[in-house]
Amino acid sequence: MHTTATETNNTTSMDMTTLNANTTELIDLNKKLAMHLNTLVTIGAMTEKNTKSTNNNLANLSGSLV
Repeated sequence: MHTTATETNNTTSMDMTTLNANTTELIDLNKKLAMHLNTLVTIGAMTEKNTKSTNNNLANLSGSLV
């Protein structure tokens, strides 16, 4: 079975189109992942800050639980 140059070029072209589409999708997913990770880091930092402040206030009896 022989393949012609046209068939080979079409296959390569199709593979590159699929590769480009998959790469673009992967880049978009990485951007979303980075955004979500940054959100989680911010939430963690704020939680730590609030927890530390609450612990200090309770230890000094200078704050209320309400």
